[in-house]
Amino acid sequence: RDMIQDNGDGTYTVTFREPVEILGLHLGTREVEVTVSGPFDGGAAHPSGDVNANGEQEVWPAIIEAAYAQPYHAHDPHYSTGVNPSDVMERILGVSAQSEDVGAVDIDTIESRLEDGEAVVAWTSSTTDANGNSVFPTPEQQKIADGYGVVPGHAYSVREVVHAGETYVDPNTGQSV
Repeated sequence: RDMIQDNGDGTYTVTFREPVEILGLHLGTREVEVTVSGPFDGGAAHPSGDVNANGEQEVWPAIIEAAYAQPYHAHDPHYSTGVNPSDVMERILGVSAQSEDVGAVDIDTIESRLEDGEAVVAWTSSTTDANGNSVFPTPEQQKIADGYGVVPGHAYSVREVVHAGETYVDPNTGQSV
């Protein structure tokens, strides 16, 4: 959230970090500032998931998404065609990021990356139904996602690994899962 500056006039300036490369050599980053104004609704920010620890709706994800669309996704400001999470992470964090197929990464690798301080993002696939809504490809996936409050075509920050058989306690609600 430090990348967002409230300008006090209903607009926000968001600073991204664009990788600078020459001949495949990473030379650092340059700042790209984008100013946006509300309302901040729609887009990829999903109202059921972008909440704080008190369950209150957060607006900062929608501000970042609106700003990101200007220089990097102007052809589709509501993200109906999706966006590669690693591209977004590079521009938010200012470090190299990569995308890997879910079958190419095991739990131990994810846990190791988290222990090394790397940012890990999980993305949920989706398809479009007859009404133009983003949905999970199979009813089985939808049932599992519904149980966890996960929406299709959305990126989630991974903060820890909970192995099968371990009890997870949600730090926001205190509920055991």
